[in-house]
Amino acid sequence: TRISGAREPGDVVQHTIDEALRLLDGHGARIDIVDPEVGQLRGLYSSGDEVIRQSEWPDDPEDRLEVGASGRAVLTGKTYISRDYLSDDQLVHSMGPDTYARTKGIHGVIATPLFGDQGPFGSITVWSLREDAFGPDDAVLLETIAGQAAVALGRARLIEELGRSREALS
Repeated sequence: TRISGAREPGDVVQHTIDEALRLLDGHGARIDIVDPEVGQLRGLYSSGDEVIRQSEWPDDPEDRLEVGASGRAVLTGKTYISRDYLSDDQLVHSMGPDTYARTKGIHGVIATPLFGDQGPFGSITVWSLREDAFGPDDAVLLETIAGQAAVALGRARLIEELGRSREALS
């Protein structure tokens, strides 16, 4: 109810990520969108976490889309749950997210893709300081929340495109 009460698409997305964090009892959450120009995920919205400092998430020239739970969710189109992020050998690890996880003490992570007309275009990720923090029920809940976020992000894109079209016509 709180999510759908927001008027602006950006507000809906922020409420969505805030509620995902609250409902999954996590310590931090973010929405990442694929940047098609570089083929990497870029943070768009976050909740439960202060601004990320460069020392916490250093730039990595080797960074790729498939890195971490978020990248895996986007590439596979499926929710991914990691019991303990840093020791999870099913994930592709990279300097940026691994440094961040170490600095923050992140263990449990769950990520689910955001779907649009062309397939996955981003992800919602929630993390915890606890190991084994998320299970199958959390996956179902996060997938439902991701549907709400995808619709809101799609609306925001359409509104943006409409504005550009009006500008071009005038």
